[in-house]
Amino acid sequence: ATSDSLDLINPVCLKAAMAPWPAASLEKRSINMERVMAAYRELSRRHDYMVVEGVGGIMVPIRRNVFVLDLIFRMRLSAVVVVRPGLGTLNHTLLTVAALKREGIPLSGVIINQWQGKTRAERTNPRVLQRLLKRRVIVVRQQPRFASDFDALAIHLKKQGLFHWPHLP
Repeated sequence: ATSDSLDLINPVCLKAAMAPWPAASLEKRSINMERVMAAYRELSRRHDYMVVEGVGGIMVPIRRNVFVLDLIFRMRLSAVVVVRPGLGTLNHTLLTVAALKREGIPLSGVIINQWQGKTRAERTNPRVLQRLLKRRVIVVRQQPRFASDFDALAIHLKKQGLFHWPHLP
């Protein structure tokens, strides 16, 4: 929980549930990257650590030529890659990690979210990713309370050792 204002936590709020650049275009707005960076710097000054959400993936456009990947680089953050559990996860995760590596962004680890273990791919993906990436993989089982209670999810991730990953404070 935080007492910071919503305007500081979310310096750009768009109505449409879609990537920031096309959502801003629909509203005939432009996203001010300096405002985003100023909010980040102020929050960094106030807090020992933060979680900065990537609005859908590293190649999501924030502006026409600015992607989430660029924002991670500008903020000098390490990445925790959150992925789906099933078929296609290996490809999606490895492509994401390759793009991070190309930009020199350190990978702290991977979180497989909404895991149910129903398919062979779901059951084997955590072990395969851990072996390929040589990074910790946390599996978050599908639990309705995590969707509505961020504090419960944060406590779960902390118990799983998230803050002992490399490159994290």
